Amino acid sequence: MNCPNRRKAVSPLLATIILIAITIAAGLVIYNLFFSTAGAAGQTLQCLPEITLIRPGGSATYAIITISIKNTGNTPITGIAVQWIPEGQTSLQSLTLTWDPSVSSTNPLNPGQTASATTTVTTNLPVVGKNYPFVVKASGSGQSFTTSLSVSCIG
Repeated sequence: MNCPNRRKAVSPLLATIILIAITIAAGLVIYNLFFSTAGAAGQTLQCLPEITLIRPGGSATYAIITISIKNTGNTPITGIAVQWIPEGQTSLQSLTLTWDPSVSSTNPLNPGQTASATTTVTTNLPVVGKNYPFVVKASGSGQSFTTSLSVSCIG
């Protein structure tokens, strides 16, 4: 029987092929989005600092600050800044440190590596037995990691 308003449809085989192609394309897009996001999220910048604050004999006219930082993340560290609040001060003061080995964009601290620095302070000397706040900020690969710790002065 012929109907005058009968329209031709896409064959079931062609419709199946088109649906399979759309499904594969959508799957590839989702796969790409997931793995590009997971790759970026999997990169972590993290470090573990250890700080000692020593005023020799408890009354010396100087104090020694020794800092050791281990890269515990999986991204190279290209910069490290350390601040503290010295005795008699109320705001963070930056410490000028020379890292061994050097830490820079041309010589990063790679995952698992450790760098250390020592400096001497001669003003606003710490009091033995008192705690002092330190802030360590590591940076690299467009990320930063900041941690705070309280360090007791020993004599």
